[in-house]
Amino acid sequence: MSQKNTVNFWSIAGINLLAWPGLGTFLAGRKLSGFIQATMSMVGAILTICLFLVLFKFASHEIGSQEPIDSNLFFEQNSSLIFYGIIGLGIFSFAWFWAAISTYFISIQLRKNLKK
Repeated sequence: MSQKNTVNFWSIAGINLLAWPGLGTFLAGRKLSGFIQATMSMVGAILTICLFLVLFKFASHEIGSQEPIDSNLFFEQNSSLIFYGIIGLGIFSFAWFWAAISTYFISIQLRKNLKK
C-alpha cells in the first residue's frame, strides 16, 4: 500500500512566492495550473530582462561618455525592448499573483486534510 507524501505548506509557499512562481503549485499536485504558472513566470522573467538591459545601457552611456544623452532619441531607438520588458513584467506579475492565490487555496486544502 502506498502512502501519499504530505505537502509541507511552508516549502510550497516559499517556492511559489520567493523562488519560482508556479513550481510550488506544481509540487503541491496541481500539475496543469502549476505548469502554466511556471511557464508564464519564466517567460515573463526572460522578457523583463529586456527592460533591465535598456536601463543598463542607458546608465552605462552616462558613465562612459562626457556628452549628455538625448533621452528621447534613446528611448525611441529602444522602444521595442522597453515594450517587451514591460509586457514581461506584467506577465511575471500576473503569474506571481496567480501563484499567491494558488498558495492560499492550497493552504485551505491542507487545513481541511489535517482536520480529517
